[in-house]
Amino acid sequence: MESFETRQDIDATADTVWGVLVDGARYPSWVTGVRDVEGDVSDGQGIRMVADDGGRDENLRITAAANRRLLRWESGAPLGMYTEVLTFTLAETGFGCTAVLTREFSGPLEGLLGRATEDPQGELDRLARSLKSEAESRVGGSPAPLHTVDERRVTGEPPTGGPDATP
Repeated sequence: MESFETRQDIDATADTVWGVLVDGARYPSWVTGVRDVEGDVSDGQGIRMVADDGGRDENLRITAAANRRLLRWESGAPLGMYTEVLTFTLAETGFGCTAVLTREFSGPLEGLLGRATEDPQGELDRLARSLKSEAESRVGGSPAPLHTVDERRVTGEPPTGGPDATP
């Protein structure tokens, strides 16, 4: 199994960030490469993310949507031969909330099917920054500069993310 994680401080409440995560209709405005989302982003539901550039569409199953603080999407091959899981965990803080995004790849075909991207950590970091920007824009004013406060590769390898990265 290969796993990646990033943390993003957001100047918005966890409820506001949750609202962004479950508003599939507005994903194309903040999720790079998404033209449309078909289906409801809610526990137990299937959604389809339609690619905007002729890329691969994604069929996802929402496997957890708990207490407006945890959202998990899963996709992959039948019988668990390949699974990709993206988890969003939200925690209130004194300034707003922190979002922790974790992306895991597993299954016997992981090496064959591989990841959809050559830079899964960078893609996860960009998604976290976009989530921050979208959530902050929904509370009014201009969003704060985009940055992640803790980027690390969970596989035990040294961080690759620049000055804010920590082991």
